Amino acid sequence: MIGDGGFLDFDAERDDECGICLEPCTKIVFPNCFHKMCINCYRDWNTRSESCPFCRGSLWRVESRDLWVLTGDDDVIDPESVSTEDLRRFYLYIRNLPKDSPDALFVPYYREIF
Repeated sequence: MIGDGGFLDFDAERDDECGICLEPCTKIVFPNCFHKMCINCYRDWNTRSESCPFCRGSLWRVESRDLWVLTGDDDVIDPESVSTEDLRRFYLYIRNLPKDSPDALFVPYYREIF
């Protein structure tokens, strides 16, 4: 069935679904690779493996404070502090991204052009 906004209701229901256990959940975490899973599955998986179950990206340096936690509107008590914390986490994530640097193979080519 098509719901409001033209999206399928089935797809809207899957937004809250854990990628591992496929159960709907209220506490979904996003490690640095942004693959979603419920916090219980994440903790269980992380005790057995240091890589993401979907992309095999490293979870070795991911700490609980680095996780993005998706909560429902009913779980939010103080929206302002949640927004502030989300902005802080986003800033830390952006700051830790690798810097873009030109490839050494193309530097001589650029010098000849200019």
